[in-house]
Amino acid sequence: SPTELQRVSILEGQRADERSPARGAAAATARSEGAIVMASQTLGMFVVVSGLPGSGKSTIAPPLAVALGRPLIARDSIKEALWDSLGPGDLAWSRKLGAASAEVFWRLAAEAREGVLDNFFHRAFSHRLEALPGPIVEVHCSCPGEVALDRYQSRTRHPCHFDLTYGVDMFDTWMRTDSGPLALGGPLFVVDTTRPVDVDEIAGWVRTHI
Repeated sequence: SPTELQRVSILEGQRADERSPARGAAAATARSEGAIVMASQTLGMFVVVSGLPGSGKSTIAPPLAVALGRPLIARDSIKEALWDSLGPGDLAWSRKLGAASAEVFWRLAAEAREGVLDNFFHRAFSHRLEALPGPIVEVHCSCPGEVALDRYQSRTRHPCHFDLTYGVDMFDTWMRTDSGPLALGGPLFVVDTTRPVDVDEIAGWVRTHI
């Protein structure tokens, strides 16, 4: 093992290296690059999957989350779990659980600080998206309103949603007020869901904006 004199010589050499302008600059660069890498690893991104009910959001969002390695946060799943846990009820109960599931959805998204968000995003609540702690890209599921309505009426979903009563009655209003991209001011990818969808293509596009 090194003698005491050798250990002192080694320590003095290290200190001299730190005082060297060239080595000092290199060390500073390394620290800076390390900080950048750590920042990039901790900075989250939210992928907002938007579109009318029946436009294909819940078909695209799960495999997209897997492809990106990011958590999937789906409001419908939250509402269904609340209904199953707390018990079924009428339309008023469904709407109450809907409001509760929305608050859980936003809290989970904020605390996760990243994720693929699957929800029917009304324009009136765009401010909730803007308040999320990270950049947003939008993947908009696009199809004609009548196609979305036909899918909506023909699909079988959890009874908590009351699709064939409240949902069908509201569909014309939704088409007037909430169709088309949310136009959040960030990157936007429009997916034509009347055709086969390439999730890998969407994931590749998202990665270019991370």
